[in-house]
Amino acid sequence: MDLNKVIITGYLANEHSFKEIEKGDKKQKVLNNVVLINGYNDKTTPIKITAWNKYANALNNGTVKGSRVLIEGSWEVNQREVNGQTYYNNYLLVQNVTFLENKETFESKKSKLESEKDPFGNIAAGKGTIYDMPENLGNDDEKDYPF
Repeated sequence: MDLNKVIITGYLANEHSFKEIEKGDKKQKVLNNVVLINGYNDKTTPIKITAWNKYANALNNGTVKGSRVLIEGSWEVNQREVNGQTYYNNYLLVQNVTFLENKETFESKKSKLESEKDPFGNIAAGKGTIYDMPENLGNDDEKDYPF
């Protein structure tokens, strides 16, 4: 029997791609992302990961872009053929995950990412954005120009 065991530590590179898929009468949860591993001489290696069900939930609820994680799993290769050309998809299938940051660091990163999505806090404050403003705020005849 051969051993297919991979253990990596790194940082999540992207927002999660989290989906619920129906297979027959069961709902499956799948999460895809990329873990960046920092190596020697500032070399960074991206590793695609795929997590199913409880590990997908754990990563989706307990991490954000930039979170540091330890991932254990097996190396998988999917092969498909399109127009006579064979394509290979290499990825790490998650079989265990360990969060390497405390909850405070996670919450800090999460709030920072949310503020980057809405830098002026309009959505968080329950206010509309400038894009929600009506096109015509008043009648042109009633405008009071100072010049």
